[in-house]
Amino acid sequence: MILLTNSTKFQDTVDLKFGNNIVNIKPKKISESVRFLGVWINLANKKSFVYNQILELINNYSNLIRYKPMTDKQLCYVYNAVISPIIEYRSQLTLFSKEECYKLFTPFRILFKNKFKYSKTIPNALLECRRFYDIKDIWFIQCQSHYTNLLAQINDQGLLGYITEFKLKELQIKQC
Repeated sequence: MILLTNSTKFQDTVDLKFGNNIVNIKPKKISESVRFLGVWINLANKKSFVYNQILELINNYSNLIRYKPMTDKQLCYVYNAVISPIIEYRSQLTLFSKEECYKLFTPFRILFKNKFKYSKTIPNALLECRRFYDIKDIWFIQCQSHYTNLLAQINDQGLLGYITEFKLKELQIKQC
């Protein structure tokens, strides 16, 4: 078991009693990242761990694919159907800036241009254009995912929808 807390009063272990059983749990430090259902959580909201994890994923796939014989459309499919969902899932609790997303996507962009003998100077928008390759960059993936989640929360008829409406109203009042 893992205990996450932003309280500093828990230095050693915490004893939890379940019936006759006592479980000793050592709380994680605020700066430590913890994996829960494949998603990494950090109470200090540090993005570096997830950022490095995604960068490593992209670099590993790029190195794996670099010398494989495949067409440009196959590479687009591998990225959009395999790599992109992994990135979306792992970063669902971490919000990256547009610049960070650009830097994360750079190794794949370089691989794509080199592998298919494109000039380094061709616009990156060509890779992302629907009429050409339709490769989803990380910023687009992140925005689409968060918009979808927000829409689901707003339209929820249960407790989640009520809490979302309440928090939005609270935010609106704070901004006035």
